[in-house]
Amino acid sequence: MKLLPLILLVFITCWTEATKFVASGSIQCDMPGQTWCFVLTLIEIDIFYDDLLAATGTQCTSNKSWPYHLEGKDYDDGVFDNAYEVGLHVKHNCTTHGGMYDLLHDAGTYPIYIEKISVEWSPVLNDKGNHFISESYRSFVFD
Repeated sequence: MKLLPLILLVFITCWTEATKFVASGSIQCDMPGQTWCFVLTLIEIDIFYDDLLAATGTQCTSNKSWPYHLEGKDYDDGVFDNAYEVGLHVKHNCTTHGGMYDLLHDAGTYPIYIEKISVEWSPVLNDKGNHFISESYRSFVFD
């Protein structure tokens, strides 16, 4: 009989609806005449390992902007954590001197019981972020 409350607690905890995550906006690069590339990911930030919710894959364009729309789902945020920490992470080569940059945007913290979380972000990437590799876009590597 003492086991029944524990079984019910596990059942209720596991029987949760997924939270839907939506991110939209436009990634921009104002470098004249440049073909530039990027990878954009929608993540739920955790202490040990971030949850990947959605990603664009590698995109290259000579346009000044690239609109995006990402959607993903997550079911919980781990033990003793009752909030989603949402982020957008972009790796890009929109630079004046070549090389690649890594930019993380904190999109906010939201309670886990919300059914849908929508965020918007439209950065101009020109030389923004942490420089992490000095090769040109012809050797574009994201892994």
